[in-house]
Amino acid sequence: MTGRWPLRRRLVAVVIGLLAVMASVMGLASTLALHGSLIDQMNARLLAASARARNVPGPPGGITTPPRDNRPPGLRQPGQQDVGAINLFVRNGEVFAGYFDEAGVFQTLTSAQTAALDGIARDGKVHAVQLAGLGSYRAVATATSSGDRVITGLSTRAVDATVGRYLGVEAFVAVIGLALAALAGTALVRRELRGLTQVAATATRVTGLQLDRGEVVLAERVEVSGRDAGTEIGQVSTALNLLLGHVEAALAARHARRHRSASSSPTRAMSCGPRSPRSVVMPSSCAAYPSTCHPMPCGRWAGWSRNRCG
Repeated sequence: MTGRWPLRRRLVAVVIGLLAVMASVMGLASTLALHGSLIDQMNARLLAASARARNVPGPPGGITTPPRDNRPPGLRQPGQQDVGAINLFVRNGEVFAGYFDEAGVFQTLTSAQTAALDGIARDGKVHAVQLAGLGSYRAVATATSSGDRVITGLSTRAVDATVGRYLGVEAFVAVIGLALAALAGTALVRRELRGLTQVAATATRVTGLQLDRGEVVLAERVEVSGRDAGTEIGQVSTALNLLLGHVEAALAARHARRHRSASSSPTRAMSCGPRSPRSVVMPSSCAAYPSTCHPMPCGRWAGWSRNRCG
């Protein structure tokens, strides 16, 4: 089939395919391991932040928090929480929720964001939650000793960014590695299949020789190097050389038999008169039995019959 790739290209493609699969599996495993490690570290920081927020005293009962200080208790003390950490505090139905952005400005959560956080089970375990406009968070809900509900959350943006950069580096290294492997594999496969290429070239040259007539000199042979002597390619080359030797010997024997047959055949030249195309030559053995002898015409009729005497 003309559409199929040559053996050299197929071997390189198989090797590159296996390397690509192996690189993909290793990259996936390492990425999952990195993501899991980062999430575990994040969960530990989140639980510590939740403990700090739970142990901070809440606003005094019966006193309305001024509008300018609607921060939850866990965010009122500097250095208590990481930048971007969300804290939600609920006492007697009154909600204090927000976070400090990277500029250090306090931002109040919207009702949709507050509702998403409020839906977390109060079991002290870490849960994944999606907040509209803020992205993916991991949050934990606990309660103070007085029954106030405290929810603390950390954004997974840093973890996602780290994993994304890691994937980009992995993909870049994999592409470069596969390209180098393709170049090296092509050179190595061409080197290893050089003997097979010589076998194909020798067989092609032999097919162009005329072996059906005359004396045939079949000098085509495959040069077997010492490096290929013990390999399958060396065995094929040696077998082809032996085959060509046998063919050459058989053709030489056929030519010798034909040459001997032509040199030892009796002369059948007939002496015919120039003006007697129907003249015959009677063998001497027919003198005794002329009636049983069939004469052989001369000239262009000489091949029609054979002299046969009783």
